[in-house]
Amino acid sequence: MRAAVKPDGEEYYEYILCYVDDILCMSMKAKEVMEGIGKLFKFKKRKIELPESYLGARLDGVDMWTMSSYDYVVAAVKNVKETLKGNTKWKLPKNAPTPMTSAYEPEMDGSS
Repeated sequence: MRAAVKPDGEEYYEYILCYVDDILCMSMKAKEVMEGIGKLFKFKKRKIELPESYLGARLDGVDMWTMSSYDYVVAAVKNVKETLKGNTKWKLPKNAPTPMTSAYEPEMDGSS
């Protein structure tokens, strides 16, 4: 993380997230930053491109990035189902109790 300045003069922080061989750069100059890293480390297929996912989380965005755990949860449920397939001792429940009522409706926070 380091301080940076947007072209319009607004201050912000650039981030580089690294985990083993996965690198995610969040910056107004992300390509420039990644090219700098590429001078020190060899990238697979020498590619620098917009990410679709990072560590199993789906990424989406242009001006603002969002992360979704949807793909991760789908893979986790599939893994559990495969593990339990053919196992007569353990089964996934048809219904599971939750701490909230099914009639719960969130309300807008008007405190701002």
